[in-house]
Amino acid sequence: MVLAFSNGISASLKVKPAVKRDLFRDVIYPSKSRLVGELRVFSALLYLLLAPHLEQLELITIDTEYPGHDADIRGMFLNHVRAGGQSIDKKAVDFGRIGKHSSAHKLAYAVYKCKVRETLLVRIRDVERLLR
Repeated sequence: MVLAFSNGISASLKVKPAVKRDLFRDVIYPSKSRLVGELRVFSALLYLLLAPHLEQLELITIDTEYPGHDADIRGMFLNHVRAGGQSIDKKAVDFGRIGKHSSAHKLAYAVYKCKVRETLLVRIRDVERLLR
């Protein structure tokens, strides 16, 4: 699994298959519902990717991975931002379709195919620390 952003500055985050399995076992399956667990993990991964760059970003457009759950993801993401001692206007977090021709998609695909090295390699404890 790879998440990336690119618009002047860029970064990518990679979750290796073993870590993804651990996330499903330890976080997603024990949640109230699988969907709630996936939303929690997705928002935590977004925060890990974007946190070092929040001061430089004026607008964050997140690909609509979970239609109908934009408000849930935004709320969870903003909670991580606040817990991390940072701030961002909730209006600066938007959702939309990120096309395959976008620079973010191209970066994510290059990281996935191991043509470009990821900026951050996620460990299970990174995500679990955020979700406590």
